[in-house]
Amino acid sequence: TDAVALYTRQDDFGKMDGSGEPDWESKDAFNWVLLSSPEENSVMMVSDNSLSKMLEPDFYTHWRSFFLYRDGELQEASGYQLDHLFNDVFPVFSKAYQSFCSAHEFGRILDILLPEGEVKEQFRTAALSGASDVKMVDD
Repeated sequence: TDAVALYTRQDDFGKMDGSGEPDWESKDAFNWVLLSSPEENSVMMVSDNSLSKMLEPDFYTHWRSFFLYRDGELQEASGYQLDHLFNDVFPVFSKAYQSFCSAHEFGRILDILLPEGEVKEQFRTAALSGASDVKMVDD
């Protein structure tokens, strides 16, 4: 559509040459253009790798690996709040983002209680996935 075409002509899209051509050979190329609801009038340009990580985050997911446009203007990272962006503007990310935030808070508690090591990493993994292959309690 015309709404997407405007963003595919950005220098950072796809092959990064302004041609509007995606670069499907690179999973780090910004090939995906996500449109918000018309009321929000926002567009996110994101790579396959970042999109996948944001839909299925782990403890180390970086939540600012995209370009955000509002009313056609590129936004500075300080110009928006991630909570609003992922819960309201692009709700496709809401469940994953909330899960990440909960696990990240749990991770802060682990940082206080446990030294670095295998046990700490097992708790982090269990917090993110909701399950563990390792029994974490003693009978």
